Amino acid sequence: MPDVNVLGLLDGQGDGFNPAEWEQITKPNKRTDLQQLGKLFFFDMQVGSDGVQACASCHFNSGADIRAMNSMSPGLLRGDTSHQLLGVNKKLSVMDYGGLSSPRGFPISESALIGAGATPDQEDGTPGNLVDTALLGSIAGQDINDVVSSQGVRATGFGGLIPGSIQDSGILEALDDGFDDSDDLFDGFPNKDLDFPNTVRRVEPRNTPTTYNAIFNQSSFWDGRADMFFNGVNTLGFRDPDAKLRVYEGGNYALKHSVLIPFSSLASQAVGPIGSDFEMEFIHRGGGGGGDYNLGRKMVKLTPLYGQWVNCNDSLLGPLAGCDPAEEQVRGINGYLYSDFIKDIFLEKFWGDGSGNDVCLTKASNFTQKVDMSNCSYGSGNRTLMEVNFNLFWGLAVQAYEATLTTGNTIVDLMAGGMIDSDPDGDHGPETIIEHISSDGRTMVRLDIGKSRPPAGTPSRSFKMINGRFMIVMDWTGLQPDGDGVSFEDCSVMLPPSSTEVEASAAYDSCAMKFAEFIHPKAETGSEAPNAPNQPESGTLVAGEPIGGCAPPYDSRVCEAAAATIANIDEGMGRFQAGATNCAECHASAEFTGATISGTTGFGVEPVPAGEEPPAIIERMNTFENQGVYDAGFYNLAIRPTGEDLSVGGNITTTNGGLIPLSKAKLAQLIGMLPGDLPAPYNSPESKAVLQKIADSLQAGVGVGGVQIPTAPGDLTAKPFAINLACDPEMGLVVCDPTVPSDDLVLRNGFFKTPTIRMTKFTGPFMHNGSKMNLRQVLEFYKTVVDFDLSDDKRFGVANLNLHNLDAGLRIVDVGADREAAMVEMMETGLTDWGAAYQEGKFDHPQICVPNGHDDKGRTILANIAAVGAEGNSTRIITFQEILENASGFTNDLSDPCDMDIADGDGKSKIEVPFAAP
Repeated sequence: MPDVNVLGLLDGQGDGFNPAEWEQITKPNKRTDLQQLGKLFFFDMQVGSDGVQACASCHFNSGADIRAMNSMSPGLLRGDTSHQLLGVNKKLSVMDYGGLSSPRGFPISESALIGAGATPDQEDGTPGNLVDTALLGSIAGQDINDVVSSQGVRATGFGGLIPGSIQDSGILEALDDGFDDSDDLFDGFPNKDLDFPNTVRRVEPRNTPTTYNAIFNQSSFWDGRADMFFNGVNTLGFRDPDAKLRVYEGGNYALKHSVLIPFSSLASQAVGPIGSDFEMEFIHRGGGGGGDYNLGRKMVKLTPLYGQWVNCNDSLLGPLAGCDPAEEQVRGINGYLYSDFIKDIFLEKFWGDGSGNDVCLTKASNFTQKVDMSNCSYGSGNRTLMEVNFNLFWGLAVQAYEATLTTGNTIVDLMAGGMIDSDPDGDHGPETIIEHISSDGRTMVRLDIGKSRPPAGTPSRSFKMINGRFMIVMDWTGLQPDGDGVSFEDCSVMLPPSSTEVEASAAYDSCAMKFAEFIHPKAETGSEAPNAPNQPESGTLVAGEPIGGCAPPYDSRVCEAAAATIANIDEGMGRFQAGATNCAECHASAEFTGATISGTTGFGVEPVPAGEEPPAIIERMNTFENQGVYDAGFYNLAIRPTGEDLSVGGNITTTNGGLIPLSKAKLAQLIGMLPGDLPAPYNSPESKAVLQKIADSLQAGVGVGGVQIPTAPGDLTAKPFAINLACDPEMGLVVCDPTVPSDDLVLRNGFFKTPTIRMTKFTGPFMHNGSKMNLRQVLEFYKTVVDFDLSDDKRFGVANLNLHNLDAGLRIVDVGADREAAMVEMMETGLTDWGAAYQEGKFDHPQICVPNGHDDKGRTILANIAAVGAEGNSTRIITFQEILENASGFTNDLSDPCDMDIADGDGKSKIEVPFAAP
């Protein structure tokens, strides 16, 4: 796993760490401590300017957000501030997605868009014209550009910090386009408190992706702006060479200092929301940087999780909670300040003077001149070194915690092999030996699914008395080496006593029953299990039916249901990976996405055989109309017109004011054009200067602070990073140019990062705009999106409008209804880690209270997400569709009011109006 904390790259203790190549950041033996700090940061509501918003506010349910109340954002990224489907502070329903049986999702009509003035993308990928915003209301019944996402803060001007307060001072904005009563679908609060304006909490313009398994991301956010390299300052990584930390090594000045920590897009991502006035902060607070370093000043002297319940059996935080033996939970981590953790974990040059003391730096010197600590009073504009470098501590800690949230204990992983350890005596769980008897009763085959498949050979044969009769015993166990257990496929191949179809089928069933013993005891079937092709003899599967707890003699309904489910998952995986659907082309490898570190750099995977496409940062591909270069793992799928959201086709502003592209393919092209003139908007002196610095850093080779990655998990030897280009071998050497010439076509507009589909049962709504409520609607989209001549009631995308940007790997899918159900079952049931679904072990968490719309007075309704310890919950977490259906009885169903001091007895916020400026 590409976790720089566990790999030992941060503390300098990993194999192959060379101080001439890498800079040590943390102290030795602090890896768990860094994870603890990250978990504290992630769930702490004090981080938000309003004393409510935490990272977990948008990532509390399987790392994603299932709120349906006040979750609508207008098409802000295309300049639209009006809602077409649902006004602010309303609750989404199943009918807003077309109804329970609807294949559509949100209203979408390509013909209505074209009729209202939308035009196709140009041949070079330039977005076509969008419908004029004044006309959007006229087609709202047929098409909408609204987005479902996470609610953040109310629009509030930052007034300053208040010593020891969880909330910043500020003034609520009277108006907020897109989130106030100027919208035709929102009339304001009927009994509005005089202290509140008719505004609501802002909602992000893109759907919230899950943090689970995000450690594998090569870049993060839908548009990839959170870079794989963390510079300790902002999201931009190696693309912002002027972003500098400060280090103090003696004398009267701190030094400006660069770091580039590889495989750290989650650290880059973590410093984004804390500087967003949509997500977590009042307008102009500046996040952890911004020239004033306000967040660091606020946080370092606060008690972690103040007022929030912490379960005494929390897997990471339990040892910090200081619980008495009779206590089940306590409020906050008392006896600590955040500065204590930072001092304990990070090397002192990043926070102190070498003697354990703080360092005060003056604002007038751009935080380089050291002065006496008396000049760093709370009201001063000066900051301590710890406060200036807070983003470094924040980003690496949050990443270290999120890196633990991997979901590898699924039925798909079980079937892939390696999950079962051999235990012939059954001392530590189910026996791993299968003894399968042929249909004629003459042969027994013995196989240990807890050991590896032998590289060669055939099973030993003997003649033994078994159950009162002589049988031929074909025994694999003596040949099987210790190591990873066999896969379900291997079991199905090795177990049949002969090659007849009857024996193969019977052995397949025996493998299914044996593997079923190892399914998580709380696992259940998915929503389309009744329609899948494999059904138990005792009756059709029921959605939500238990499939955990199977045990010999396999005569229970649970065993039958589990074995049938395994067969359905096997069938679904086969269809998912087949060329007829081509799903695995984008959702590749064990991560189920190609936008990963392993998929683009080759780290941690076996070398690619000759003739296959090697891992690469950028690729050359065919669209339906042309060929061009694109960022690996990013695709335009015609979910919405390209111009509504350019995604990786957008630009970013660097520290020196230069504008550069988000797309690495475009970045490589521009670098190749230096020092000549560049196309607009990249030809400014600032843009050319930063591009030249990026080019120089990419050519500099290895060394401390270089753009480099480790060689392998067990070898941290540095090797240069390159924006390398690979070609699909099917294109042929004549067609594929391994460079990006200035006249080459770079495909980037409307290209979004491919998300993982692990835990996807619980990470709805789906797509970057949240337009699909369940996986059936997702599948229906892919089935017909490139069937260009279908009418709008059968095709739910805009492939004709986006044709010149559309990935030619998309297929018209027709595998049959039962095989479609098997694909859904594979994703819903097969790729769910049921320990995560019940928040067991590393998936436990402290309490958090999440905003869930406003009451009729305008107060925020705070829903309680209760603290849970390592033992997990008695009920699983809720799905987005169940929220739409107003289901109850699930964990995180948002029915319980917040019981913190910031809320009244009904969970209504008592801190809606910020304090006045100090």
